[in-house]
Amino acid sequence: MATGSNVGILAVIAGLGKHQTFNAYYNSIGHRIKEWVYSTHIHRYNQTTHKDSIVAKHVIVTSRRRDEFQTQERQNKAAQLNVAGLLKTLGYDMTNPDIVDTPNRVARLLSEYVDGGQQPDFKTFPHPFTSMVTVVDHRAYTKCPHHLETVEMDISIAYIPNGKLLGVSKFARAADYFSKGLMLQEEVAEMIADGLTHALEPKGVAVFIQGRHMCIRSRGVKSYNSDMVTTVVRGLFETDSKAREEFFDTIQTVRMTRS
Repeated sequence: MATGSNVGILAVIAGLGKHQTFNAYYNSIGHRIKEWVYSTHIHRYNQTTHKDSIVAKHVIVTSRRRDEFQTQERQNKAAQLNVAGLLKTLGYDMTNPDIVDTPNRVARLLSEYVDGGQQPDFKTFPHPFTSMVTVVDHRAYTKCPHHLETVEMDISIAYIPNGKLLGVSKFARAADYFSKGLMLQEEVAEMIADGLTHALEPKGVAVFIQGRHMCIRSRGVKSYNSDMVTTVVRGLFETDSKAREEFFDTIQTVRMTRS
């Protein structure tokens, strides 16, 4: 049975007008298909790649367009009422000057985390460069779907060009965009890899994320120093061990120069 606190938290998310998500995993033609399905109207694009006569289909879902739904102000107002209800359920006095404006602040905080905004423009430039390109440790944040706790992630991305290059700022924009929402770290890594594969059509893409999860650092098991690491590789990084080694060596080298 749901407690008042649980119902209140769910109401906050519903008040923001945000979709609930679920993941469907199944096998097709020897490959796993992963699909993010949203309960609201969504914009999606499909990526189909061919490898050894096997077709792998990845569906990457972008966030909804704001003009198709409630205005941000109406969403925040609904969320504020639900946050206030949650605090009252927990026994807080909403006339306390320290928390009288807390519902507004929390609503805007959650809205900032869960609203993915517009899909970034992955602008590319024709170029014959063929060596690995790497961006190391872009800092991004998400909220875990289990406890709504913050996940702080250092995201490193590499790709091997295949006739075109990506503007350097687009790596950060891609990482931030796919981090928005109530996301698992594993999902963030896969969506970045598949999104860049779709946009660049490179020889290979690799994503390495080192995440610090507050849900296990500040509560529960209180594993203060633990990090979670996820790696996703596509194309040449899957088949060429030297390419993978170069990727990880580059990350280590950059980090050593900072210490």
